[in-house]
Amino acid sequence: MRPEVTDEPYWLGRMTPREVGRLVEGIQNATVASKESCSDMLDVMRRQTAGSRRIPHFLQGPVAHKTGDNAGEGIANDVGIVSAKSGPILMSFFTLGRLPGPADYAEMEDRIGRTARLIVEYFDGV
Repeated sequence: MRPEVTDEPYWLGRMTPREVGRLVEGIQNATVASKESCSDMLDVMRRQTAGSRRIPHFLQGPVAHKTGDNAGEGIANDVGIVSAKSGPILMSFFTLGRLPGPADYAEMEDRIGRTARLIVEYFDGV
């Protein structure tokens, strides 16, 4: 039997959106590892193809992001740095649970994407 999200004995740890955001900020600023290693990590994050319906979905510019998910449990997470006109914008989204009504997993991902777009528009003055 496969361990599920609710099986705490199988957890590797806990994190919050703020904690993972600080980690990604440290990668961006090269304070968590060497400058070369952080640059490599950002390159990998820019090539991320999973979660294209999340932070990068409604954006035009480059996004370095990392997803985490379990569709069966309703988890659709994404953390990343958007290269906006106003400068880099760090975003961290954690979701857990189902949306009320007929909304499905794809809608939850789209909501992350739409929220990311609103954040970028706010900071870019759109």
